[in-house]
Amino acid sequence: SERALKQEVMWAQHISCPAVLAPVPAKKCPNFARALYSNLAGYANTQFMVRMPLVWPDDPESAVDPWETWNDIRNVCEHHACVSVALELTSDLPDQDTIDQWGAEQVRMMIIPTSVFLTNAAGFPVLSKRHQSILNVMFMRNVD
Repeated sequence: SERALKQEVMWAQHISCPAVLAPVPAKKCPNFARALYSNLAGYANTQFMVRMPLVWPDDPESAVDPWETWNDIRNVCEHHACVSVALELTSDLPDQDTIDQWGAEQVRMMIIPTSVFLTNAAGFPVLSKRHQSILNVMFMRNVD
Protein backbone atom coordinates (compact mmCIF):
# COMPACT_ATOMS: atom_id res chain seq x y z
CA SER A 1 0.00 0.00 0.00
CA GLU A 2 0.99 3.62 -0.41
CA ARG A 3 1.19 4.15 3.34
CA ALA A 4 3.49 1.13 3.83
CA LEU A 5 5.80 2.34 1.07
CA LYS A 6 5.98 5.79 2.64
CA GLN A 7 6.80 4.27 6.06
CA GLU A 8 9.56 2.13 4.54
CA VAL A 9 11.06 5.15 2.79
CA MET A 10 10.89 7.23 5.97
CA TRP A 11 12.63 4.43 7.89
CA ALA A 12 15.32 4.15 5.21
CA GLN A 13 15.92 7.90 5.48
CA HIS A 14 16.04 7.69 9.27
CA ILE A 15 18.78 5.05 9.24
CA SER A 16 20.62 6.81 6.36
CA CYS A 17 20.05 3.97 3.94
CA PRO A 18 21.07 5.14 0.44
CA ALA A 19 18.58 2.96 -1.45
CA VAL A 20 15.16 1.37 -1.14
CA LEU A 21 14.32 -1.90 -2.87
CA ALA A 22 10.66 -1.73 -3.88
CA PRO A 23 8.77 -5.03 -4.15
CA VAL A 24 7.70 -6.59 -7.44
CA PRO A 25 4.67 -4.63 -8.61
CA ALA A 26 1.59 -6.11 -10.24
CA LYS A 27 1.58 -6.46 -14.03
CA LYS A 28 -0.44 -3.27 -14.33
CA CYS A 29 0.45 -0.93 -11.51
CA PRO A 30 -0.53 2.73 -11.97
CA ASN A 31 -1.12 3.20 -8.22
CA PHE A 32 2.29 1.71 -7.34
CA ALA A 33 4.00 3.97 -9.87
CA ARG A 34 2.13 7.02 -8.59
CA ALA A 35 3.04 6.19 -4.96
CA LEU A 36 6.67 5.75 -5.94
CA TYR A 37 6.66 9.05 -7.81
CA SER A 38 5.11 10.88 -4.84
CA ASN A 39 8.00 9.65 -2.65
CA LEU A 40 10.65 10.93 -5.07
CA ALA A 41 9.99 14.59 -4.31
CA GLY A 42 10.52 14.33 -0.57
CA TYR A 43 13.56 12.05 -0.62
CA ALA A 44 15.95 13.35 -3.25
CA ASN A 45 18.99 11.55 -1.80
CA THR A 46 17.42 8.10 -1.91
CA GLN A 47 17.70 5.68 -4.82
CA PHE A 48 14.59 3.63 -5.55
CA MET A 49 15.19 0.23 -7.13
CA VAL A 50 12.11 -1.54 -8.43
CA ARG A 51 12.43 -5.31 -8.28
CA MET A 52 11.43 -6.72 -11.69
CA PRO A 53 11.63 -10.35 -12.85
CA LEU A 54 12.86 -11.24 -16.34
CA VAL A 55 9.56 -13.10 -16.82
CA TRP A 56 6.51 -13.20 -14.55
CA PRO A 57 7.05 -16.25 -12.30
CA ASP A 58 3.33 -17.06 -12.06
CA ASP A 59 2.69 -16.63 -15.80
CA PRO A 60 5.79 -16.98 -18.07
CA GLU A 61 3.61 -16.80 -21.20
CA SER A 62 1.89 -13.57 -20.12
CA ALA A 63 1.03 -11.05 -22.81
CA VAL A 64 2.30 -8.31 -20.46
CA ASP A 65 6.08 -8.28 -20.51
CA PRO A 66 7.80 -7.21 -17.24
CA TRP A 67 9.72 -4.65 -19.30
CA GLU A 68 6.40 -3.04 -20.29
CA THR A 69 5.46 -2.78 -16.61
CA TRP A 70 8.86 -1.22 -15.86
CA ASN A 71 8.39 1.20 -18.75
CA ASP A 72 5.00 2.27 -17.36
CA ILE A 73 6.57 2.89 -13.93
CA ARG A 74 9.46 4.81 -15.46
CA ASN A 75 7.09 6.98 -17.52
CA VAL A 76 4.89 7.82 -14.52
CA CYS A 77 8.07 8.74 -12.61
CA GLU A 78 9.11 10.94 -15.55
CA HIS A 79 12.38 9.03 -16.11
CA HIS A 80 13.65 10.24 -12.73
CA ALA A 81 17.36 9.55 -12.21
CA CYS A 82 16.72 8.09 -8.74
CA VAL A 83 14.49 5.29 -10.09
CA SER A 84 16.21 2.20 -11.44
CA VAL A 85 15.71 -1.55 -11.81
CA ALA A 86 16.75 -4.46 -9.62
CA LEU A 87 16.44 -7.21 -12.22
CA GLU A 88 15.69 -10.71 -10.94
CA LEU A 89 16.90 -13.73 -12.90
CA THR A 90 14.21 -16.35 -13.35
CA SER A 91 14.39 -20.03 -14.23
CA ASP A 92 12.45 -19.35 -17.42
CA LEU A 93 14.25 -16.90 -19.66
CA PRO A 94 12.75 -14.59 -22.27
CA ASP A 95 13.92 -14.35 -25.86
CA GLN A 96 17.18 -12.58 -26.73
CA ASP A 97 15.39 -9.41 -27.88
CA THR A 98 13.87 -8.96 -24.43
CA ILE A 99 17.23 -9.56 -22.77
CA ASP A 100 18.81 -6.95 -25.06
CA GLN A 101 15.99 -4.57 -24.14
CA TRP A 102 16.81 -4.99 -20.45
CA GLY A 103 20.49 -4.50 -21.25
CA ALA A 104 19.70 -0.97 -22.42
CA GLU A 105 17.92 -0.08 -19.18
CA GLN A 106 19.20 1.49 -15.99
CA VAL A 107 19.68 -1.83 -14.18
CA ARG A 108 21.45 -1.16 -10.87
CA MET A 109 21.24 -4.58 -9.28
CA MET A 110 20.90 -8.21 -10.31
CA ILE A 111 19.03 -10.55 -7.97
CA ILE A 112 19.93 -14.22 -8.38
CA PRO A 113 17.61 -16.56 -6.47
CA THR A 114 18.96 -19.95 -5.45
CA SER A 115 16.23 -21.61 -7.51
CA VAL A 116 17.99 -20.72 -10.80
CA PHE A 117 21.14 -22.65 -9.92
CA LEU A 118 21.76 -26.13 -11.28
CA THR A 119 23.99 -28.81 -9.78
CA ASN A 120 27.06 -29.79 -11.81
CA ALA A 121 28.69 -33.23 -11.95
CA ALA A 122 30.81 -32.44 -8.90
CA GLY A 123 27.73 -31.45 -6.90
CA PHE A 124 28.39 -27.71 -6.93
CA PRO A 125 25.79 -25.08 -7.78
CA VAL A 126 26.26 -23.47 -11.21
CA LEU A 127 24.25 -21.31 -13.56
CA SER A 128 23.23 -22.41 -17.04
CA LYS A 129 25.27 -21.00 -19.93
CA ARG A 130 22.38 -18.71 -20.89
CA HIS A 131 22.08 -17.33 -17.35
CA GLN A 132 25.85 -16.80 -17.31
CA SER A 133 25.72 -14.88 -20.58
CA ILE A 134 23.01 -12.57 -19.21
CA LEU A 135 25.12 -11.86 -16.13
CA ASN A 136 28.20 -11.23 -18.29
CA VAL A 137 26.31 -8.63 -20.31
CA MET A 138 25.06 -6.94 -17.14
CA PHE A 139 28.47 -6.99 -15.46
CA MET A 140 30.01 -5.33 -18.51
CA ARG A 141 27.51 -2.53 -17.86
CA ASN A 142 28.69 -2.23 -14.23
CA VAL A 143 25.56 -3.66 -12.63
CA ASP A 144 25.97 -4.58 -8.94
